[in-house]
Amino acid sequence: MFDKIYNRLNNKILYKKGENVYINNKEVKIYKESVEIGDFTYINGGKIFYAKIGKFCSIGYGVCIGSGEHYVNKVTTYPLKNRVAGIHGLVDFPKQKDSVIGNDVWIGNNVCIKQGITIGDGAIIATGAVVTKNVLPYTIYGEVPAKLIKKDLLMNK
Repeated sequence: MFDKIYNRLNNKILYKKGENVYINNKEVKIYKESVEIGDFTYINGGKIFYAKIGKFCSIGYGVCIGSGEHYVNKVTTYPLKNRVAGIHGLVDFPKQKDSVIGNDVWIGNNVCIKQGITIGDGAIIATGAVVTKNVLPYTIYGEVPAKLIKKDLLMNK
């Protein structure tokens, strides 16, 4: 069950959070009302746009999750329709998709997770990684762009 966090000025929903969620309000900016944060998750810093975050996640400083995207195959990458009122048929933003972060995920500092990405349960994302593809459960991903560093974290070897 999620609590809805409202904007005090206009009474709109800012985001939804579970029980015992810690958000460093001085360092974290949540931009979309569709964001959900699961129980016992903590977020130290960064920007969250389109995301569903699971339970017991640990998220470092400077993280960017699910920020907007632009078309790269149009006349311009600039979202004219969103910025210039009253003109129809102009370039718009692509449809935005949630990034889905599983349960018990550890995301290091300064990680960028592209919109629409799924990160499996128990995964670890190394500091500074740029995640452009889905991440398997119980694996470690790192580098730019992020790639598999270690798998089968639950196996004792």
